[in-house]
Amino acid sequence: MASKKTHKAWLKFTAIVIGLFGPVFFFGTMQSTSEAARLTMDLLGWPIDGAQDFEAPTTRFLSALTGGFLMGWGATVWFLSTWVYNKAP
Repeated sequence: MASKKTHKAWLKFTAIVIGLFGPVFFFGTMQSTSEAARLTMDLLGWPIDGAQDFEAPTTRFLSALTGGFLMGWGATVWFLSTWVYNKAP
């Protein structure tokens, strides 16, 4: 059975993974840096066919919102693992 230390480590790892997608989608709002977000959306919308289009302003707006939500979610998981987990595992 995993220990509390292992659980906290996995929570922090998960927080970092979630949080790293924030900048990917934030940079997807700019044409010159949108390739990583386009590739991520292509992977999530299987099959990988290059059909995702980041030209539409609504897609860029959604990408900006998604980046902010993911960064905030990653920070929330990190802070929960740091400050709350010891009091309520």
